Amino acid sequence: MAKHPEQVSQGCVALLNLIISSVILFVLVLILMPGFVDLPEWAEDIRSSKLIKKRTVEGQVQVFPNPSNPSEDQLLIFNTRSGGVPIKKILNKSTPIKPNPILITSQKIQNYQRIWDKALPNSDISQYPYLKVRSDFNTLYLLYQENLYAWRLKDGQDLWQTKLETAINPACDACFQISLDFKVIVVLGEDQHLQVIDLKSGKLIWAKTLEKRLGTYPSFYLYKNSVGLTDASQGQNKYLLLDIMTGKTQKEIELPTKKDNTPLLSAQNQLFYFVNLPNSDAIQLRIQDIDKQTNPKNISLPSEMRLPSVSNDTYQYLKEWWLTDSRYVFMKVIVKNKGEQLIKINRDNARLQKVQHPAGYELVLLSENTRFLLVNARKLERDYDNQIWMIDKKEGTRKWAYTLKGKNLFRYTAGEITWSTHFQPNALVIIEKQGSDVLEATALNIGSGTLLKKKQVSINQQQWDGITWTEDAIWLSAQELYRIDLERYHFYVSREFP
Repeated sequence: MAKHPEQVSQGCVALLNLIISSVILFVLVLILMPGFVDLPEWAEDIRSSKLIKKRTVEGQVQVFPNPSNPSEDQLLIFNTRSGGVPIKKILNKSTPIKPNPILITSQKIQNYQRIWDKALPNSDISQYPYLKVRSDFNTLYLLYQENLYAWRLKDGQDLWQTKLETAINPACDACFQISLDFKVIVVLGEDQHLQVIDLKSGKLIWAKTLEKRLGTYPSFYLYKNSVGLTDASQGQNKYLLLDIMTGKTQKEIELPTKKDNTPLLSAQNQLFYFVNLPNSDAIQLRIQDIDKQTNPKNISLPSEMRLPSVSNDTYQYLKEWWLTDSRYVFMKVIVKNKGEQLIKINRDNARLQKVQHPAGYELVLLSENTRFLLVNARKLERDYDNQIWMIDKKEGTRKWAYTLKGKNLFRYTAGEITWSTHFQPNALVIIEKQGSDVLEATALNIGSGTLLKKKQVSINQQQWDGITWTEDAIWLSAQELYRIDLERYHFYVSREFP
């Protein structure tokens, strides 16, 4: 007996629903399958995919306080939409997957109300390291590869866009700066091409290409109304001061004997550079006043001391062995047969002093405040002996040490963060990653190192991508954004985004 067409139709619909339900169940089984179960490559692609699109945070957030109205304090979050890949594209590898753009979200800190949310044009989250952001607290200036954008901070509105002549080295944070009078943006390209952009209009004011001497460390500094950088044209190594508005040369400082492959440093209108002494392997540090017509101060390092190796391409590495304040230079040297040693140099009288600390450690300079210098130290023959040292700057002695649980020595170029430290008014706060889902927060007395508070908290964390410290909170980017409360060191944790 022939079936009624309506019955046939209902049967087809039921069969189609059964097929769809079976496919969904099959995909869910693959996704939820334990990792130790080996699957074919196509099934592994489905298991590791994110079929549901969600926001994930990338890198450090930026905080913009509003002193006149704290309720309007803003938080800038860099993120993207990840996942949501169709099964067809997973199974058909020839189908190109569109890049996920970099999204920038602004929200209020007080109530987490979203203010604005927009994508950076023609961007890809995989190229996030090429994004540099500066602000004059009214406008955001975003440098992405060779494109410079100005957005109004309060509502994200486009103000102007400029195509630069050359891009910067993504590792060089100093190569993209706003002048101290907030009139211009200064960009130094990878080929020593200097570009000065009007802050209000985005128009190029002037540009100049200087010659970089092979084997010299790049340098670039802003002063009151000047740009300072090296020039090796005509076979001479010089330091030039250029008028920031016109590009005209204001002053030249010759550096004829500067040691190759060493940095030229600057702080508070002084230049620091290294030379090889004639007929000797000894190294001399010279301090040259920029504003005064005086001879440089000469500090000879003891003959057994050598400088750390310096890479021309790794701008950030310099921070690990050199730090200055208004009075002292602190730097790391290599002592023959003894490993690494901290030394302190008085910038006024050029007196050199060894910092008193145990020998046999690999050292990284972290940060400083008015009284103390913070150092990461790891025993050379025992990588599990990883410590934080508090150095008294005036006395030049180690006051106390704290042993970290993690083995990783701090590196500015590290791909993953596993711990971080920060000076509070009377304490040093340390956060450490413990396993895959536990964060340990510790507060230590800044002068004695005695324990004030320690707490372990569970968070749904992945890799730590960025940490931003403020006076009252830690903002941790780990695909999601977490806020860790610093008030009285309670270390309460809340998830803030998405």
